Amino acid sequence: GIVSDDAIVVLENIYRFIEEKRQHPFKAAVEATKEIGLAVMATTLSLVAIFLFHGLGGVVASHVVTLSSTSLTMAALIGLGVGIDYALFIVNRFRRSLMTGASVPDAIAVAIGTSGRAVVFAGVTVMVALLGMVVVGLGVLTGMSQAAAVTVLFTVAAAITLLPALLGILGHRVLSRKQRSALAAGLGTSALAAGHRSLSSRWALLGQRAPRRTALVALALIAVLAAPFAGMRVGSADASSDPAGSPTREYVDLMAPAFGEGVDATLLLMARTPDAASAQAFASLVAVLPEVQGVASAAAPPAQDGQTIALVAVTPTTSAQAQETQDLVATLRDDVIPAAASGTQLEVFVGGETATNIDLSQTLMGRLPLYLGLIALLGFVLLAIAFRSILVPLVGAVSNLATICVGLGVITAVFQHGWGSQLLGVGSGAPVMYIVPVIIVGVMFGLSMDYQVFLVSRMHEEWVHTRDNARAVRVGVTETGQVIAAAATIMLSVFASFSFGGERIVSAIGIGLAIAVIVDAFVVRLTLVPAVMRLIGARNWAYPRWAERITPHVSVEGPAEADSDELEVPEVLVGATRSMPQAFAGANRWTDDDASGSTREP
Repeated sequence: GIVSDDAIVVLENIYRFIEEKRQHPFKAAVEATKEIGLAVMATTLSLVAIFLFHGLGGVVASHVVTLSSTSLTMAALIGLGVGIDYALFIVNRFRRSLMTGASVPDAIAVAIGTSGRAVVFAGVTVMVALLGMVVVGLGVLTGMSQAAAVTVLFTVAAAITLLPALLGILGHRVLSRKQRSALAAGLGTSALAAGHRSLSSRWALLGQRAPRRTALVALALIAVLAAPFAGMRVGSADASSDPAGSPTREYVDLMAPAFGEGVDATLLLMARTPDAASAQAFASLVAVLPEVQGVASAAAPPAQDGQTIALVAVTPTTSAQAQETQDLVATLRDDVIPAAASGTQLEVFVGGETATNIDLSQTLMGRLPLYLGLIALLGFVLLAIAFRSILVPLVGAVSNLATICVGLGVITAVFQHGWGSQLLGVGSGAPVMYIVPVIIVGVMFGLSMDYQVFLVSRMHEEWVHTRDNARAVRVGVTETGQVIAAAATIMLSVFASFSFGGERIVSAIGIGLAIAVIVDAFVVRLTLVPAVMRLIGARNWAYPRWAERITPHVSVEGPAEADSDELEVPEVLVGATRSMPQAFAGANRWTDDDASGSTREP
């Protein structure tokens, strides 16, 4: 589908050049392909990583863990998301280096030595966090996390090996015609400076002028979108919540009035009766079951002589997704069965698809807070090591959780409470399928961590050069804002394609991820995080001496770059000056004692 989509986009662009500019078809093909080459490279990188996993990693992984179709879906989503992020980030740095006059080999070296390092670090962070899903203790989630982690590994490998080769082939053709003309005229730095007067630079200035107000507005929006998550009920959605007119909904509408709502929610009670006393206790249990509140009927097949295993089918009065059915399972396990088996060796187990889904949902919701806390802690530790800071990773960890809560809040509002569900064509309100929160948490943590690393690594690089927090924040947003916005917009279109006309679980994943990724990029990364870091000031980069002694030194930004020539950019927007390359030598020795030093405010 993505390959076909790329082909259609390329052909449409070629046709536009032929019709609007009256160009020869061959020339139109060359110009049109170069114009959208960046997008094609980004999707190509993602597809290579996904295909490598499905073709190579999937074969190996399937012999180690059980891989479900959901595992492959999540691996594809994460591979597509991080692949586009990594490609855009590296290519953006490559183009900037070319505009400063660097040769193609030097520009590639700068891009991989700086942005490539950030990509590797972001990939490792995402892989570690995904593997943390093992703590949930469910086999399907273990396979899902390992499949996604292997895909990210292939994506990182492609970003630092295949992508440089593609950039070497394309060379200056990754630049627009206007940029190439400016570079040929010796005006590359001026053109790059003009590019800084973009929407992202104006956005950065807006947040800098009123950081407190900006942060409050962003927090209010996040709180509104995330609030429904507090009332999320995870379970299994049956066909009664499907869109009206669908075959499955018509089936339920015919069956429920005739046979009861619980006809498809049968509970199977399996009993072990080793002696006559336990067999008699089981018979008494079968007799009393119809009197239990919430039970429509109970039927047991005739027992054979000498048989020590017995079965009874219990039909609830409510559907599988109803809270009353979940309460019935709890009543049977906690009250009815223990009372019937008292004083005997009778053992009774409540099973069936309905009970299994209830157990899975309860297990997941019980361990989801542990998983969220673990990935937040891992993200905090890794960011602290990379940026030699306590407050920066704390802001990153909290903002990542905020984004995840937004995604979960949106699907709770739409799919559980039914707000706007008819408009979207996803049926009526029902519990959120237990697999949906896991996928949203995994995918969104990967994307939000990528955006955070890209943003803060550029801020940290500027801080190392200038020791000016306000400038570092401004430059970080200015130079990475367009990349983050572009990557998020691409992912929005991908996730939105899953949101309409598909199965309920696919629509839930698509809508949750679509809203979460756009909120994360524009509200969290480009608005809230810069505003908070502007308010904190130089304390962002304070690092205790005890932490300095025990943590390893990791350079995310790499050494000073080749594009270190000063740009003629207004002071308020400057972002490419490299006036202090020697500062890298002491970057990792900045401690909390230095945070009291003065900073140059605009």
